[in-house]
Amino acid sequence: MARKIGRVDVDFERCKSCGLCLHFCPQKCLEPGKALNAQGSAPVVFLEEAPCTACALCAIVCPDLALKVWNLEAAPGGVPA
Repeated sequence: MARKIGRVDVDFERCKSCGLCLHFCPQKCLEPGKALNAQGSAPVVFLEEAPCTACALCAIVCPDLALKVWNLEAAPGGVPA
C-alpha cells in the first residue's frame, strides 16, 4: 500500500466536474463532490484519508488548472509537487 505523502487542494470555483482527475488518480484520492459552485458544477473533493503519493497526475490532466498537489515530505509545510 502506498504511503501518504501528498495532499490535493481543489479550487472550488474553477473545477467544472469533468472527471479527468478521478479517472487518472492511481490511488483514487478524489471523489465527486456534492456542493455546487457558481457555475453549477459539483467540484471534486480530496479524500483526506487517501494514500496520496503526490504524483500530480490529477493536476496534469486538469484542463481548468483547478488542482494543486502538495508534496508534504519534501519540506516542512509542504511544497507544490
